[in-house]
Amino acid sequence: MEFRINNARNTGRAFASRTVCRGVTVVELMVALSILAVLLTVGIPSYANLLHKNRISQTSGLLHVSLHMARGEAIKRRRPVQVCPSADGASCRNDGDWSEGWVVFADTNGNNTPDAGEVVRLVDMLSEGITVRASETVEDYLRFEPTGMVMGSGGASGNFKICHLEHDVHSNMLHVMPAGQVRLQQTGAGACGA
Repeated sequence: MEFRINNARNTGRAFASRTVCRGVTVVELMVALSILAVLLTVGIPSYANLLHKNRISQTSGLLHVSLHMARGEAIKRRRPVQVCPSADGASCRNDGDWSEGWVVFADTNGNNTPDAGEVVRLVDMLSEGITVRASETVEDYLRFEPTGMVMGSGGASGNFKICHLEHDVHSNMLHVMPAGQVRLQQTGAGACGA
């Protein structure tokens, strides 16, 4: 003889709802938080490195394009085109600091100053924390002649180091050759040391 209890409470619905509403234990929660902590510990510095590298690449690209454009404009216009560091876009700096930006101008009157109507390109608002260090030969200006040749403030060629102030793992170097070519080189850790 078989006994069946036909009660709504014992039909299995209660068991099914108990498995759906199951919570997590303290141990499971601690394991999940530990995994999250490890991922964040590894991920956040990597993300910061990526941001620094991208900012350096962006500034290097801007300077590289500006120098190529200045050379092309000098050839096209058949007049000297000058590139100099500038904080305001209206005058050249004499301290060799290219970190606040630069101006490309066709120096039609030969006064070595960007006047109205001479500015070809202005680059400012560079990424925060980026420094652009120029070698002594190009620290004040670069002047591209109509032949494409370049002359710096102290010689015919020079270098620019593009670095992050607080992070010396990634850096770039721009080499300006006497014939006006500009070559970009990625440098490694320690290249921006004082």
